[in-house]
Amino acid sequence: MCSAIYVYVLYKVESYALNLRDRTKNNVFYGLLLIAVCSLVVAAVLAVSLLIPVIKAISGIALIFFSITQLLYVIPLCQQLRKENSMETLKGVIIGAIITFLLNSACFVVVFQQLSVGY
Repeated sequence: MCSAIYVYVLYKVESYALNLRDRTKNNVFYGLLLIAVCSLVVAAVLAVSLLIPVIKAISGIALIFFSITQLLYVIPLCQQLRKENSMETLKGVIIGAIITFLLNSACFVVVFQQLSVGY
């Protein structure tokens, strides 16, 4: 149930963003903005889903491996942008995805080091 809502919300955000891009220039900044918005939406959906007891474990795992979860929306977005020949926006999406991945990986390492040491 939650995964269907998750996919639907991502689809709506992505389709709105792609429609917005049609009215703007094809640039790197738009790709960075697109990844930032998608990452915030995914984080919000995962945070809210942690409140539901039935799917708490699955959401916790997805939140821990947020970088892998990121692939669920970055790969289709890159394919769509490449099909539309929006190379500048595609560059921004790839740069934003790399930055998000590096930040998530660094936070993952820091949090698990703190958990293993024990406050």
